[in-house]
Amino acid sequence: MLGIRIPIGVWRNATPSRPPTLRFRVIAFSMAPKTSISHVIFDMDGLLLDTEKFYTEVQEIILARYNKTFDWSLKAKMMGKKAIEAARVFVEETGISDSLSAEDFLVEREEMLRKLFPTSELMPGIGF
Repeated sequence: MLGIRIPIGVWRNATPSRPPTLRFRVIAFSMAPKTSISHVIFDMDGLLLDTEKFYTEVQEIILARYNKTFDWSLKAKMMGKKAIEAARVFVEETGISDSLSAEDFLVEREEMLRKLFPTSELMPGIGF
């Protein structure tokens, strides 16, 4: 069982030689056994690691099989959408929806991205 200490007030019996102290309440919670989290990093694609280029690369590879190209106008239409919505735009705008469903596109894209992500480099200005 783990706990978080939440401040709930200041002990008022302070004297000039003893400053007031905070009182805490411990809120308990449990985690799955053998789970040890030492760090958490929140990263949006392309913020800390240069991963954005991989999306373009993978989508170009997929479209090349259909003799199609991936250009900026299509990328712009996909940006900011949920994955499934962007996938629908991808297969419909390129005219490959009869051959590749949005769901299958996502599965294939994720498999390819999973292989590329470990080769990511830090964005300029990021250092640890």
